[in-house]
Amino acid sequence: MLVGIFKKKALSGWQIGILGLLIFFPFFGMSSNSNLGPDSEGYINFSLSRPPLYPLFIWIFHLFGTQQYVMARWAQATLTFSALLYAGQWLYKNLEIPRLLIFFIMLFMVSLISLHCHTLTLIYSEGIAFPIFVVTFLFLVESFKALDKKNLIKVVIGISLLILTRDQFYYFYPIVLLVVIWHAWRKEPITKILGSLFIITLSFLTTLFLAQEYYHWVGKHVLRTSNAGTQWQYAGWRLLEQPMYLSDDNASKYFQNPVEKNLFEKILKRLEKSQLTRNSAASSFHINYFLTAEYHYMSVLGEIQDTIREAINENHPPGMTGDQVNSLMFHMSKTLYSHAIAENLAFYMLRFTFYSGGMWIFLASLIALFAMSYRMLVHREWNPTISQAFIMASFLIILGNAALIGLVEVQAPRYFYYSYFLYFCLFALLAKEFIRGVDKSFAT
Repeated sequence: MLVGIFKKKALSGWQIGILGLLIFFPFFGMSSNSNLGPDSEGYINFSLSRPPLYPLFIWIFHLFGTQQYVMARWAQATLTFSALLYAGQWLYKNLEIPRLLIFFIMLFMVSLISLHCHTLTLIYSEGIAFPIFVVTFLFLVESFKALDKKNLIKVVIGISLLILTRDQFYYFYPIVLLVVIWHAWRKEPITKILGSLFIITLSFLTTLFLAQEYYHWVGKHVLRTSNAGTQWQYAGWRLLEQPMYLSDDNASKYFQNPVEKNLFEKILKRLEKSQLTRNSAASSFHINYFLTAEYHYMSVLGEIQDTIREAINENHPPGMTGDQVNSLMFHMSKTLYSHAIAENLAFYMLRFTFYSGGMWIFLASLIALFAMSYRMLVHREWNPTISQAFIMASFLIILGNAALIGLVEVQAPRYFYYSYFLYFCLFALLAKEFIRGVDKSFAT
């Protein structure tokens, strides 16, 4: 990979040197006792709440003894640096973005990851998720341009690795499925379409199988010999966050199951005590308005998550296994959503638009999506340029990421590195239009 990058010289030597210095300089003062980050214990101890790939990545470096975590962080920084250099070469070759603009993209991205958020010097799964994403996304763009079996295999392998690193990337499968459907609309051979659908289905099932086998292995072998199981291991509570915030005492009548009703009341009581519901906080924060309540919810979501986890741990239904409690929470969230569908949907859509860049940026993106959809529908044999394919894929990924993160997570920058990278690239494409035809010295 790197041979082609340096041979083509998308970036000059001094530009690569500056980027490398910004990424690796923080590591020279690192010791085995340096801060690992708040989420590190779950990855190191193979917590059931963490997907398998990053814990396994960290474990590989146990051969280095006390320097295990130092070496793991050096490795993830190297992967990120390599992926960015690869992306720079791809942008230069395929989108013909001038070298100086490519340098700005990489400089801003490195500054965000390495200097602003310090992600690479901590034990965060984004350390390997971001470089995998960059390469996978570029393969996806090429699949928009032409449906090639070998390239599609690279895409689904990348998607599988991403999902086994972070659960947020499940939105990739609907997008790649949409790509195949579009190629079917363009009258691609039916054998190619069926073969592509088979590859996607096989990848999806294989990913689920590997994830389940990992969790079963952790439950059987790791939890008996470590404290990895003492951390939160369920997922159903995440879907409870929003409906619990919007609920009040009257919602208890929706539950016919006494176990669910009791658990709901216990959780609600804890949330109201800390003023972490809309009604309990209204008098103090004046959040009677829907939009104000949304901003309050986003600002206290981390506290809501902690409170819900604590309440469920303290009121664990007796005689129920972890899987049964997980199913119980999924059913509770379904009940709460179903009795206030319009309110919950509107509340979620506000957050979705905010996570997409804000209401007006979201509406602006719909203009581009409308134009793309119109062109696809009225011109079935349309063969997009690589730039058009890049723009289409970028908008779908940005919206897909915002949709999934908005459902269950806070707006932490590390969940949106992927969108920020695409925004940098999109604006570089826009900037290219203003320097088209000028002196080539600008590009060099």
